[in-house]
Amino acid sequence: MFPKPLSANTASRGIARYRDRIKDKLSDPSLRFQDTRGTAATRLLRASLGLNQIANHMGWSFRYAAAVIEYYAAVSPAGSAEVLNLLKREKQRREDKMDLSRFDAAPLLAFTATKEIDYGTET
Repeated sequence: MFPKPLSANTASRGIARYRDRIKDKLSDPSLRFQDTRGTAATRLLRASLGLNQIANHMGWSFRYAAAVIEYYAAVSPAGSAEVLNLLKREKQRREDKMDLSRFDAAPLLAFTATKEIDYGTET
């Protein structure tokens, strides 16, 4: 009554057959199925999502998301300048949020000093 669940091999063969059928319609036949993730991440950035949101949604680190988007911006020349500018803005926004120049470490150092144990002496 219910169809059998797809195995990884069956799904992969189905996608390969579909790609082969439409290969002549693709703008770049060398693109692979996994390239859709980079395309999606790039489109999310263009849709005004933040790099942190994209990384979280895709299950990537911030750094990896930035690298993937930068790679796909270079591969796809249409709109790459816009994407690279958006990416630069997002990286700058993250750096601005992590500005530690105003961080006062004195309370942390004082707390740490009270918790230090000298393991070299017996009590």
